[in-house]
Amino acid sequence: MKKECGTCGGTGKVLVECSKCSGTGQVNGKDCKKCYTQGQVVEKCGACNGTGDGDEEE
Repeated sequence: MKKECGTCGGTGKVLVECSKCSGTGQVNGKDCKKCYTQGQVVEKCGACNGTGDGDEEE
C-alpha cells in the first residue's frame, strides 16, 4: 500500500535553501530573483524522487 511521503507531505516537492543567495533572500542588497521567497527554492523531494509516495513498509 502506497503511503504519503513524510518528507514532502505527499506533494513531491520540498523547500530548500537557495544556492544563489545562500538562504538570505537577498543578493547585493536586492531581493533574490531565483527564490522569490525568503531564501528558499522549491525542488523535487529527494526522499521520494518527486513522486509524493513514501516507500516505508510497516
